[in-house]
Amino acid sequence: MLQQSANIYESFFDNSLEGIIIFDDKGKIINANAMAGKLFGLKRNDLTQGTINEIIGEKYHPVLWEICTQALNW
Repeated sequence: MLQQSANIYESFFDNSLEGIIIFDDKGKIINANAMAGKLFGLKRNDLTQGTINEIIGEKYHPVLWEICTQALNW
């Protein structure tokens, strides 16, 4: 059952039409789907070598911070 759930998640993540980027509390990108790579003009592997701050323009950092704090209830 756990493997089936993992497969469903992976399929959803990989085939989503939305760009999805998962990053840790330091901003290090842990995972990204192919659509995220397309949106930023980068290969998926290149995304996971950097940080969210490197791919999001500096003027959007306050917006990103606000989104994260609201989502995490900080």
